[in-house]
Formats: sequence, C-alpha cells, structure tokens
Amino acid sequence: MEVFDQRIDQFGKRSRRRRPASGPAVVFLPEEALVTPPLDAEAETQPWRAGALAALHAFQAHGYRQLIQALPGERPARIQQGLLQRLGHEADVEVEGMLPHVEVEDLPALLRQAAASQGLDLRRAWFLSWDEALGAAARRSGCRSVRLLEPGRHSRRRWPLLRGHVPMRLMEAVVYVLRCDGHLAAGQSLPDPA
Repeated sequence: MEVFDQRIDQFGKRSRRRRPASGPAVVFLPEEALVTPPLDAEAETQPWRAGALAALHAFQAHGYRQLIQALPGERPARIQQGLLQRLGHEADVEVEGMLPHVEVEDLPALLRQAAASQGLDLRRAWFLSWDEALGAAARRSGCRSVRLLEPGRHSRRRWPLLRGHVPMRLMEAVVYVLRCDGHLAAGQSLPDPA
C-alpha cells in the first residue's frame, strides 16, 4: 500500500509517494547558529548565541538526534571536540557528533554516509541552514530543509522571497519543525525555558 506524506516542507514542495519513515528523527544544525565568532577561538571562550541552547533542548526533548555541521575552514579538531564536550557538560545536551564542512556538491553524499553509519532515516531528517544552495543539496539526499536567518541579522526585509518563504530565526525554525512533525499543534508554542 502506498502512503502519501501530507507534510509540506518550508519551500512548498509536497512529497510524492513515500514509504513510511523508520528510524529516529534527526536535525542537522549549523555550528555558527550555536556559537559566535571568532571561529578560531577555543570552544570554552565562544559565547552561545541567543536561543541556541533552548533550540537544542527542545529538539532533544522531542526525541530528535542532533548533528552539528562544522564551520568552513581548517580548524583544529580539539576546538570541535571542545564544543561537543561543552554541550554535554554545560548545557546537558547530547549531540551525536559533528559533520565536517563540505562543498555543496558533496553534501548529499555526506548526509547519506552519516545516515548509513548512524542508522538514521533521512526522510525524518531536517537540515537547517541560511544557505539555500546547501538546503537544496540536503533535499536531494532526502532531507527536508529550513532556511535560517543569517547569524547577526535581525531584519528579514531585504531578503528576497523564495517561493513565498522568508528565513526564520532559530527558535522559529524549531517550532516550525515540531509543528510539521506533529509535536506541536497549530498555534501552539514551546513552553518558556525554566
């Protein structure tokens, strides 16, 4: 029996026929959405961005596995490991790991490899990024995507509309994902963090 996925991703594309999804839901988050530059600073000195920890906690509370997309550029592995350890100790957030930064054309293969190695179903995956090219590449691998408002921007007025879509702030994106996956009802918001 064929199943139709009635969810529509943020870019207005209705999925065609799909097999029922299996495996845990996963979200891929950009590292720069979590911490502020400078990029070469030690992990302990990088301040958290507003809403970053609340977003991670919300995804974790709803059973999403989380992987971080590394920033572009050559950075020592100890900085990335430091960030993952800091998330576990300081923020009490369990992150599956960090994906290396790759060019757009290599992203679908990287996501498929990560899914195969960690037992993930990309049909239940969300890819968050402010780069539409990366979002399109993630959709080619089977993920759904959300376009974030670029870090440091507070206004969306200058952004061109993309198929009727305006970039979202991180917490707006969290609420959007949770609503699409049925964790929140329409109009329902996340409880304020204690």
